Amino acid sequence: MTSKLLSIGFAVPDELVMTQDDVLKMLGYTSKRARRIFMNAGIATRHFAMNPVGKSWQQLRDAYRPAALKLSCQAVEHCMDGRNLDDLGLLVFSSVTDYSTPALGYYIARELGLRRDVVFTNIQGQGCQSAVPGLRRATEFHHATGRTALVVNTEICSATFFPASEDDLENTVSNSLFGDASAAFLVGEDDNPRHPVIMDFESAYDPAALDILGFTWVDGRLKCRLDKSVPEVVPPLVKDAVTRLIRRHGATPGDVLHWAIHPGGPAVLRRIESLLGLTRSDTWASWDTMREVGNCSSATLAMIGKRVHELPHPHPPTPVEHGQLAVGVTAGAGGSTEAVLLRYG
Repeated sequence: MTSKLLSIGFAVPDELVMTQDDVLKMLGYTSKRARRIFMNAGIATRHFAMNPVGKSWQQLRDAYRPAALKLSCQAVEHCMDGRNLDDLGLLVFSSVTDYSTPALGYYIARELGLRRDVVFTNIQGQGCQSAVPGLRRATEFHHATGRTALVVNTEICSATFFPASEDDLENTVSNSLFGDASAAFLVGEDDNPRHPVIMDFESAYDPAALDILGFTWVDGRLKCRLDKSVPEVVPPLVKDAVTRLIRRHGATPGDVLHWAIHPGGPAVLRRIESLLGLTRSDTWASWDTMREVGNCSSATLAMIGKRVHELPHPHPPTPVEHGQLAVGVTAGAGGSTEAVLLRYG
């Protein structure tokens, strides 16, 4: 059975749409170093569901669910695009900012009125890379049952804000990058050549790098761990996963015409470009997405992928056509990397 990526949808909150300068002011950052970090992040605007400053961890968690549920349902609506929700056999919910049990996926199903026999998979703690494991699970389900599968990635990064002085460089860098968003993928089968076939997956991780990126608990609340080694450690893992993935199908990076690479930050993305022999004309969608919404953790890949598919670029690369290859790449917690290979037509 052939599994295809039928649709992508996403939503960003409209409660707070802020420039980097706005965020600096909201956080009370005044140093030249903090301003330099923010202005060099490659980001123009970010969207937030809430202003987290001055809120306790409990207040942030209380605000999380309604904000995440609203955004998730909007992303699903855009993804389904009028399709029948009763056809869904699986809901995969992925998030690194959701720490509720039952997971938000169940509440999304209730809000949408999904069938009572829908199958759930909730992925938590994998970080920015969990969009691809969600796609893998959806593809395996579709292969096994023939039923369509929905993947939802929702990240309310503002709900994980950690109050610290701007002298805490790691925390300041984290606060310069992340925004809020929800995104959804629909996996199934049809005869539309514009919907790419999901061909294969690959993963890579380094046991020695597990502590360089993720969340830790400090003073009773989450704090982002973002080691300065990330731009050096993560890109080689990306190269490893991508190279093994496409080599299995007799291809090289030069044979791939469409790239959706999660932008952990400018330094990470530039290093990935260098290792894979890519240019800005290959990774334009990653740069454009990062500029417009920032790093939205696991929801980011879908936003990049939709941009690649629809090519709303002033000077787009080759439009998607029959037989062309596309690669999606995510990297996140512990530096782990996930990649997916797709083919149009």
